[in-house]
Amino acid sequence: GNMVVKSLKSLLPFLPEDAIGVLICKKILRKVIPKVLSRSPSSVDNIQDVILLTELVVLLQQCLRHLDSENIVKNFFRTNSGSISDVLSSSMAWTLCGVTKDDDKSCCEKLLKEAGVLVCNMFQRIEKDQLNDTLLPLVESFCSLVNDSHLTNVLNQSVLPRDGHGRDELLSLPGVKETNDILHEALEVCEEEMLKRSCPSIADFLAFLNPQETDVHKI
Repeated sequence: GNMVVKSLKSLLPFLPEDAIGVLICKKILRKVIPKVLSRSPSSVDNIQDVILLTELVVLLQQCLRHLDSENIVKNFFRTNSGSISDVLSSSMAWTLCGVTKDDDKSCCEKLLKEAGVLVCNMFQRIEKDQLNDTLLPLVESFCSLVNDSHLTNVLNQSVLPRDGHGRDELLSLPGVKETNDILHEALEVCEEEMLKRSCPSIADFLAFLNPQETDVHKI
């Protein structure tokens, strides 16, 4: 897969927007990613799959630069938005499930990080009035997954208050830093109240990360 991804990257500046959207993004999201994910449902059987997924996600990040909002919505979200959600949730599950080898673990963490960057980049590219039907449901489902994975444990250990050191520890949990970065981007374009209304998990997440703060912008 490697050479194909490399050659596609070098072609991007020369391809028309429609070709990038339909031939590259749609194909990756609708065919390639689901196929690769179906091979490793709960744990990583083949670390090459994780490396391939990471390369595809980075390619999608680069495609975004050449697409306008309408094309991103059309090719990333109509009919196949599930793929990005699935990459986020799978990479998080793989990172959490304690991959045995350190190298494998860092590959899974890199995939999670790049998938988070892809979502961050989308907030910079998609028109605000299209967020409700596209990115916000995706963020809500990922944020809810992160909350379910960590909130209950952390709250049971009652590690409040979270000053510097405790907070760094939280940010090192799989998915927490990614969610925090995504929310940073989201808050650049959405009012905080609107975000919390559309994504109830976000309110929980922010309260969890910043227990003493009422103002998110101090993140």
